[in-house]
Amino acid sequence: TGAGTITLNGTGGLSTGTTNVGVMIANGATGSVTANGGAITINGTGGLGSNNANIGIYVGGTTVGSVTNTGTGTITLNGTGGGSASSFYNYGTYVNSGAIVSTVNGALSVTGIGGNGAGTGGFNFGVYVNQASSTIKSTGTGTVTVNGTGSNSSAGANVGVNIIAGSIAGAGGAVSISGNGGVNAGSANDGVRVNAGTISNTGTGTVTVNGTGGGAGASNSNYGVWVVYAGVISSVNGAVNVTGVGGAGTAGTNHGVFIREISSAIKSTGAGSITVTGTKGAGSSTGIYTTGVVNAVQTTGAGNITLLTDTIS
Repeated sequence: TGAGTITLNGTGGLSTGTTNVGVMIANGATGSVTANGGAITINGTGGLGSNNANIGIYVGGTTVGSVTNTGTGTITLNGTGGGSASSFYNYGTYVNSGAIVSTVNGALSVTGIGGNGAGTGGFNFGVYVNQASSTIKSTGTGTVTVNGTGSNSSAGANVGVNIIAGSIAGAGGAVSISGNGGVNAGSANDGVRVNAGTISNTGTGTVTVNGTGGGAGASNSNYGVWVVYAGVISSVNGAVNVTGVGGAGTAGTNHGVFIREISSAIKSTGAGSITVTGTKGAGSSTGIYTTGVVNAVQTTGAGNITLLTDTIS
C-alpha cells in the first residue's frame, strides 16, 4: 500500500498445448497488479511451444485483469511472443476482455514483439488491444507510449499494433504509438491497425501515430496505418500527427495511410491541428487512400489540416 516498486518477470513453458504465457494477469480483483506510486515493471516472454497462443504478457484472460498505478507511479510492460513451427496468435503484449492498464500522472510504456519469427504461423501481433472496454490509458498528465512489432512468421497478418474495439487514451499527456508490420511473404502485415477502436487524447494532449507496413515478395495489403470499421484517431486541442509508410509486398495494394468505411476518421474536435503523411508502398499503392467514408480527415474546431503524400485517392 506504500510507494514500493513491483517487478514481475516470467517465461512461458515448453508444453505442446496452448497458452504458454510468460506473465498472465486475470480473474478480476484476484488477478490485478496495483501500486500506489512505486514503479511497476513487467517483462514476459512466451514459451516455445508448437501450439498456439504463446503470449509474452496477457492481461485479461477469460476474465478481467488489470495493471494500475496512482500518483506519479509508472508502468512499463515488455512482452515478447514465443511459439515455434506452425503456431499462431503469439502476441507480444495482449490486453483483452475489458482489461485495464492505467496510470494517472506517471509515464505508461507498453512494448510488444510478435513471436514465432522463424515459423510458418501468422496473426502474431506485437501489441494487441482487443474487445470493448479493453484499454491502455493515462487518466492524468502521464504520457502513454506504445511500440509494437509484428512477427516475421510466414503466414502473415502480423500487425505491429492492433486495436480491435479497444482503446489507447491520454488525458493531456502525450500519446505516442509506433508499429511495424512483420516482414514476410504473407499479407496484411500492417504497422498500426485501428479496427472499430480508438486512439485519443483530451485537453492539449498530442497524438502521434507512426506505422510502417511489412511484407515481402508477392505479399499485399501491408498498410502503414489502417483506420477501419468506425475506427477513430482523435484529439481535442492537441496536435494529431499520423504517418504511414506502405509495405514492400509487390502484389496488390500497400497504402501508406488507409481510412475505410463510414465513421472512420482522423480528427480533432477543438483547436488541435492535424497532419497526415502517407508514403505508398510497392505494388499499385497510394500514399493516402480513403474509401467508403465521408470526412475521413476532419476538424470541428479551429485546427488546420495538412496532408503530405506522394499520391492521394
